[in-house]
Amino acid sequence: MSYELSWHQRLLDGSFSYSLNLYYIDADNIIQTIQRQNVNTGELRNKGIEVEASWKVNEHWSLNTNHSYLDQKHPVVGAPEYMGFLGANYRQGRWSVAAGLQQVSGLYTAVLDNEEKENFTLLNVTIDYQLAPLFKLWLKGDNLLAQKYEINAGYPMPKATFMAGISLDF
Repeated sequence: MSYELSWHQRLLDGSFSYSLNLYYIDADNIIQTIQRQNVNTGELRNKGIEVEASWKVNEHWSLNTNHSYLDQKHPVVGAPEYMGFLGANYRQGRWSVAAGLQQVSGLYTAVLDNEEKENFTLLNVTIDYQLAPLFKLWLKGDNLLAQKYEINAGYPMPKATFMAGISLDF
């Protein structure tokens, strides 16, 4: 059984919004991957809070943030105790840039007898150029701080990665 209570509000003629979510989960017979095997880890009774806000500063700039805190009586693989994000978007003519900084703390990569946690900070940036009404060129960089981390124990995530491409919008 899970419960969630949410509040969302828009202010300043819709240019600023925020929300608050409280949640609680009470479950049995939870299946998790432990040492590369699916295992019934039993019950789960966790609770948490999420807050987020976004602000369209002007026609060029917008900012957004979200934060979550999870109180895990029974840890779950891939679930962090805290996760926070700060993002900014800029648009000028045909150009747009989106950047985000994410902090993850107390992420369980393994539970039960081999409990492990990770902490890491990610910086991601995407640059777009609208070449024509239907064509967009983009360049994306992920984990630009080249953090070494795992989401699941034994499966390392890549350090800094870059991609480029063309988007077609029909």
